[in-house]
Amino acid sequence: MLARPGPSRTSNNTLAALPTLERAEFRELIKNAPRTHTSEREQLLRLHRKQFTQWFFELRSGFSLLFYGFGSKRELLLQFARTMLVDSPLVVVNGFSPIVSPKEIIDKMASALPEAVRGGGTLLDQARRITRHLADVNASPDEAAGVYRRFYLLINNIECSGIQSERARAVIAALASSPYVHCIASIDHIQSGLLWDSSSAAQFRWVAHDVATFSPYRAETSYENPLLARADELDGRAARYVLSSLTSNARGMFRLLAERQLANDEDNAAVDSGRTGGGLAYSAFYTLCREHFLVSNDLTFRTQLTEYRDHRLILTRRSADGEDLFYIPFNATIIEALMEELA
Repeated sequence: MLARPGPSRTSNNTLAALPTLERAEFRELIKNAPRTHTSEREQLLRLHRKQFTQWFFELRSGFSLLFYGFGSKRELLLQFARTMLVDSPLVVVNGFSPIVSPKEIIDKMASALPEAVRGGGTLLDQARRITRHLADVNASPDEAAGVYRRFYLLINNIECSGIQSERARAVIAALASSPYVHCIASIDHIQSGLLWDSSSAAQFRWVAHDVATFSPYRAETSYENPLLARADELDGRAARYVLSSLTSNARGMFRLLAERQLANDEDNAAVDSGRTGGGLAYSAFYTLCREHFLVSNDLTFRTQLTEYRDHRLILTRRSADGEDLFYIPFNATIIEALMEELA
């Protein structure tokens, strides 16, 4: 081949030309995939389970546990939690879920605490309020009978994008820095060690363990993978899921902003991730919602906006005159489809 005269020819084939793998076909392939080395993998899991007492000792000594290695670690860590972490509430967060957010962590922890600990403020403020409450409870054990003194926080795939924003990292680090919030996390990405600088790593006090299981990633791949579907399709499906769980008034806020955003784009084709000139100022958006009896006060309006921004269904951009404008980061086709479902 090297001695063949003439210029070499380059193929015009690209990966983009390959047909998209349908979700149903993907599930069928995974379901029928041969299960090999079953006995060896079970023996490996038995060896890992023998380390449960050591892991628990490290956890209660003030360290956070970070598990890495090839294969799904979800079932192993759940077994560890069910066996050893039975004296206090356990909060499980699946980082591989496309709609996971730090708000989910705060809400789950706050639901097990007294009403006085819950409240408004940013997620970081709420996290600090939770850690202060736990510190006060443990400082006066006689006065806190029947109140939870600590939490266990189990995060599967902490490196996933839903909980790796700057705000999410700050919230999780604030919780993990408390001696009464014990953090257990798993990672799979080869560059996960670069997620934390020296200061945030000191807050977590990680102790890393290699727990390769060679188990298939069935739960982790049960969600749509961005490599297997178009990003706009994934965003639309996630938006439908979130909207279905909200109140009718909250959905009405989204509908009002969507109608205004589509109306501001005459050809209904320029709405694309905030790159249009559209958007609704805070005061105008609030007034519009008040006129339609969707909110009664500014606090309720801010709370609903926080919910949407946590799920990235409504974002903000800065206008030319420095004013924050709210917009929906989907194209016109997805917005119209969502509008039909909200009607």
